[in-house]
Amino acid sequence: MHTSSDSLPRHVLVTGAAGLLGRAVVGHLRELGVGVTAMLYHRGEVEVEAERVVVGNMMDAAFVRDAVDGADAVIHCAALKAPMMVRPPRRGSLKRVDGPGRMLRQPSPGDRRGRL
Repeated sequence: MHTSSDSLPRHVLVTGAAGLLGRAVVGHLRELGVGVTAMLYHRGEVEVEAERVVVGNMMDAAFVRDAVDGADAVIHCAALKAPMMVRPPRRGSLKRVDGPGRMLRQPSPGDRRGRL
């Protein structure tokens, strides 16, 4: 796929950046020369190659606002882990995955439209 560098964002926030899909997205963006902020729920054994790595809970509004700061786009790769797909999700699990979506739909200070 050929993409014009003029149409690429300069910096992208990738949620779930330590997961299988997230790592692939981060790698592809870096190959294209796009800056990346990698959002992780916790530091694990996987090293994530990104300009900025933020670790925290998507339910924390201040954390998400800080993570989104400076990003021209968000690619949301965070998902429930495989065991959650076998058993019904615990209460609050689905909210945790949609944290950035809820934050982006909220208006920023002085903006009534929201970010999406």
